[in-house]
Amino acid sequence: MRAPSWAVALVVALFSTAFFSITVAAAHGKPFWHDEIFTILFARLPSVDGMWRASRDGFDQMPPLNALATHLLRSFTGDGPIVTRLPPMVGVWIMCLAVFAIVRRRSNVILALGAAMLLAWTAALRYAVEARGYGLMLACFGLAAFAWSEAAHGRRRAVYLPLLALSLGAGAWAHYYGILNVAPLAAGELVRTIRRRRPDWRMWAAFASALVLMLPLALLVGVPLALSETSWTRLEPTGVRDAYSFLFSSLLDPRLILAALLVTALGRLERVVVTRPPEGDRIPPHEVVAAIACLLLPLAGVAARSLGFGVFVPRYGLSAVVGFCTVIPLVVWVGSGRSRVAALVVCAWLFTGFAQSAWAARGAPWDTHPDPFARRPLLAQALARGEQVCVTGGLMYLQLWYYAPPLVRSRLCYLADPAAARRLANTDSFDVGLLALRRWTAVTVRDYGPFVEAHPAFTVYAAGSGWLLQRLVESGANVRETGTELGAPISLVALPGAR
Repeated sequence: MRAPSWAVALVVALFSTAFFSITVAAAHGKPFWHDEIFTILFARLPSVDGMWRASRDGFDQMPPLNALATHLLRSFTGDGPIVTRLPPMVGVWIMCLAVFAIVRRRSNVILALGAAMLLAWTAALRYAVEARGYGLMLACFGLAAFAWSEAAHGRRRAVYLPLLALSLGAGAWAHYYGILNVAPLAAGELVRTIRRRRPDWRMWAAFASALVLMLPLALLVGVPLALSETSWTRLEPTGVRDAYSFLFSSLLDPRLILAALLVTALGRLERVVVTRPPEGDRIPPHEVVAAIACLLLPLAGVAARSLGFGVFVPRYGLSAVVGFCTVIPLVVWVGSGRSRVAALVVCAWLFTGFAQSAWAARGAPWDTHPDPFARRPLLAQALARGEQVCVTGGLMYLQLWYYAPPLVRSRLCYLADPAAARRLANTDSFDVGLLALRRWTAVTVRDYGPFVEAHPAFTVYAAGSGWLLQRLVESGANVRETGTELGAPISLVALPGAR
């Protein structure tokens, strides 16, 4: 028996309230970091045309959809730790609702709620509060999967076929690896075509339309591809095991596996004692194939990287979360004989992970969000004395520059030299990225050679790894440490000949 519409609406409302309570509190209590500041500065450009030109100039290594959404939003609301992260928040929420709708069609509302809460057991929840394109990529894939399954069942095709095309196309505009999201649904549609013994031309036209919507990205993707050989991602673990461990390590919790086995056994016992018609739609083979293919998306990303198609790190495979949040509850559902008791136990068990996330977010400070600069008094004192302070790490520099008071911000700089970075740090990602940022914003990124010629004595703040101190020592500079805070030594540098 299907749950009444009012009950479904109540469940969705309660879940949405809990979701935004968690994510809003987490967003408010989290300072912006390097990548998010790129989004903020990108969104502050005065026009959409300017943002497009900046994208072609290599302003950001991500496609512009999330920055465009942030740009439009801030024109009404301004900046802020919550507002700036609202697009990814809403994106992950939409993904959860899409998963809820897919699982509900094939089981019941209780298990569908569990599927939505399964998000908290994956890496996706943290990206709901990161001002990058991952949340929108998840929303697009969730909507596309739902639209494809509904259109394949013949439901409201005039609505779902355009939604399928738009969602798949937009996914690549949120993240370049969003293009892989076409593959699982296309694989499922191929199986459907074989079983029907004739193609569904309107469905295939929707897939083709999605690819057409991605074509303008060819004008932007050249920059990140050209930089992939010296990307920072070469220094991180990016294998298949790393990707799945990053995305789903919580799902390997023995308690969760034991609970799944117990639920399955209880469900089978219930089917022996109580006989009732099975709930939910039958899961057709083409959906099974699409689900399996979705679970293989991280593997496809690793393979693409190995073949030279750009860089890949585990979070780029986040779209697989849509498959996991759909497949795992349905596997338990089918394995338990479509048991209502099993659905209730699964939902209650998955609620524990969701509740833990809520508990972790409970203490967010509502008077002000954290200020990384305020925790570094030695750095603030050096800048207040009028010293030129160079931060060694590109990752830390942008965050410290962003949070530094405007009166001293111009004296906090990063020295860029891509050739030295490649030689000494084996990657020039930060140098190239910050130099591109300098062409469009007021970041104080200086060229190494001209700077040291004009400043024979200056201060170095060793926050984050980088090549600068090694390069200075090579040139014969005298580096004298004067203090340290939060693991970051601060040093006075005197070049040869400096008084």
